[in-house]
Amino acid sequence: MSTNNAQTSLESLQAATYAKRYIHPKFTPEQVIAALIASKGMISVAARGLGCNRETIDRYVNRYPAVRRAKQDMRELQ
Repeated sequence: MSTNNAQTSLESLQAATYAKRYIHPKFTPEQVIAALIASKGMISVAARGLGCNRETIDRYVNRYPAVRRAKQDMRELQ
């Protein structure tokens, strides 16, 4: 494979990975909020309920203000 083709393949792989990760989220913010409510704000329990890892929930908390507020609200009720 030539260097140009390898670079093009790498770029298309990076673009596909970016699109999958950032453009098409697996869960809606509402789903994450519901999981946080059900888990009383515990991220690892919410992640287990959604079938993802806690880093996914952390990304939603950082990206969506409504999810961040739901997490904070659940933790304050305890």
